[in-house]
Amino acid sequence: MWCLLTFSHVYFEFITLSLFFSQVIRDAFQEEKRIEIKESIADLVTETDKKVEQMIISKFKSHFPDHRYFRTFFSNIIYG
Repeated sequence: MWCLLTFSHVYFEFITLSLFFSQVIRDAFQEEKRIEIKESIADLVTETDKKVEQMIISKFKSHFPDHRYFRTFFSNIIYG
């Protein structure tokens, strides 16, 4: 039961936060872009990608400090 409650809590937090982050992304469409290439030309990363990823990790760490987080744009694992 604990795992189900934890999953439900994480899911709810993700949905709630995704509404906030979607606005950050929409706002970024109006700004000039700086694009980096990770491993190939098909693997592009923008400042907005990194900003939103950092915000997601920070928010989730505040709610779930004992969890581990994998960061795709910075290519490492963060421990809670």
